[in-house]
Parts: sequence; structure tokens; C-alpha cells
Amino acid sequence: MALGSTIEAIVTRWTAAGLDSTVTGGLHLHEAPQETVQPYCVLQEPAADVEGRAARKTGSGRYATVYENTFIRFVLHVKTGATAAKAMAAAIKAAFSNATLAVSGATLVDVTYMAERMVPNHTEQWPNSVLWAIEYEIKTAEAENLAPS
Repeated sequence: MALGSTIEAIVTRWTAAGLDSTVTGGLHLHEAPQETVQPYCVLQEPAADVEGRAARKTGSGRYATVYENTFIRFVLHVKTGATAAKAMAAAIKAAFSNATLAVSGATLVDVTYMAERMVPNHTEQWPNSVLWAIEYEIKTAEAENLAPS
């Protein structure tokens, strides 16, 4: 199962939830271009892990279900302080906590909120700037045919 399908489903959900009107600098994968105006959000996937296989037999052959856990992190970059970052984080959590994502090629099992934290990011240019990280685990399942071809 491709991590790209999960990322695509996240971007689709972000757009459907109208988060670009809240986080006006948009959602960026891995890092934002240097000129990006705050507030913006960077989507990181710190780890993906194949959890295990649950084998089962069917009348037409032998199949396994492969479960995959993908850990993602939304990192908000907000120059106007913690209060604004917290409001934006609440909008992201409302859109993604227990969300139904359409992950192509797999079945969504669960979207679980894991944690969030604020990291002061003060600079001379933006003395009230903060980073706000929100972490999720996305679990998907995919059937795999184990029968010889």
C-alpha cells in the first residue's frame, strides 16, 4: 500500500474541510517554500510501519490482510502567537479526529489523534511566532493474495 494514497486522502480532507481559509498559507508536504506567508502548515510523515498480517482462508484461495499504521504530523507555523495557533489546531483536529478518509487501494480502519504540543519559535522578525504540532495515527488494511500465480 502506498503512503502516497494516504497523503492524497489527507490533502483531499484538508481541502473539503476548508482549512485553507483558516491556515491561509496552505498545507505543504515536508517543507514550505521559503517565501510562504504564515500561517501555514507542513505535513510530515515521521514513520510508517507494517503492523502485522492476519491470514485467513477463503473458498477461492488464501488471502492475508495487511495492516499499516502511518504516523503523520501537522506542524503549524504561526507568527501571531499561541492563541491563534491553538484556534488553527482546533480546526485541524475537528477535520481529522475520527475522520473518514478515502485511501485508494486500502480500507481505512481508524484515524486516531495522538498528541499535540506547542514549541516557541521566537525570532527577531516574529517575536510571537510559534510552531504547533498535532500528531495522528492512520491505520489502513489491504487484502493480499497469497496464492501462487
